Amino acid sequence: MNLKFIEKIFIKIFGVIFNGNNAMFDRYQWLKDNLIPSKENSNLLDIGCGNGWAIFLGVQKGYKSTGLTWSEKDSKKIKERSELLNLPVNTEVCDARQLDKFKVEKKFDVIINFENIEHIIDDQKLINDISNLLNKNGLLYLTTPNLFYSMFVKESSIKRLKVEDGSHVVRGYTFKKLEKMLEKNNLFVVHKSYI
Repeated sequence: MNLKFIEKIFIKIFGVIFNGNNAMFDRYQWLKDNLIPSKENSNLLDIGCGNGWAIFLGVQKGYKSTGLTWSEKDSKKIKERSELLNLPVNTEVCDARQLDKFKVEKKFDVIINFENIEHIIDDQKLINDISNLLNKNGLLYLTTPNLFYSMFVKESSIKRLKVEDGSHVVRGYTFKKLEKMLEKNNLFVVHKSYI
């Protein structure tokens, strides 16, 4: 059987294709349970959208959804899935480290940033840029590894790396560290939990 055919059937049934570890499904389930339904004309931005599963979920919850990816290839795949599912989503090629150059006409009601911040050296700039893209009273859904959770981390070092090569530049964050970074940019924690 043709792999593309199987993928199309899977997408038609489940709406997304998951790749990576089982934590991706956990994040999907967590967002599905916690993403509030859209108010009229609400918009959602997923920074580092991967294969697009969160922007498709956003559309299903009533949002006008946009995904940012650094990969032209991923953007093209998301557009193909969008057509297959008949779900209108938008993708833009943009590096999360360059969000200050991402120009929008209207700020976002919801921003998703899952498992991205730990790959960025200037994490404070990332949070500042996210804050500048978020509407007043908007919601940021942010996930990152906990600093002290070591199941997926082979090294024991907690030091910050100086090179962005796609791997973690920090092992993770504590709630307290994240809260301080968010509060510096007038973002306040409404709910915190573990996935």
